[in-house]
Amino acid sequence: MDLLAKWASSSCFIGPRNLDSYFAPKGYVPYERHIFRSLKQDASETVDQYVSRLKKQSLNCEFGDEAARSEMIRDQVIDTCQSSHLCKKMLQKGDNLTLDTVLETARALEAVELQYKRIEAGSA
Repeated sequence: MDLLAKWASSSCFIGPRNLDSYFAPKGYVPYERHIFRSLKQDASETVDQYVSRLKKQSLNCEFGDEAARSEMIRDQVIDTCQSSHLCKKMLQKGDNLTLDTVLETARALEAVELQYKRIEAGSA
């Protein structure tokens, strides 16, 4: 091994990757959480799409383990979803409400709403 290769593999070497990670902007957790709490479901997006955006943002928020992250996402969906009917259904479930239950309920309700719109369009 030549001297340059030996030096580059040593712990003293600060390579470009190390410098990039050192100087890369670090997320500011309170700000990232503010962004998370300010996210709202767009009128044109499904709850699944909204939850995907929330999951992506939650990675910057240091909410803790996966269970804590899921609870924060679940609560954000309840607080900011477009459908008041969905919100009521979720609140009825009480303490047993999980993010998976929210997604199942939302998918079912969105499917029913789509079917109803098609029925209305056909009878007009």
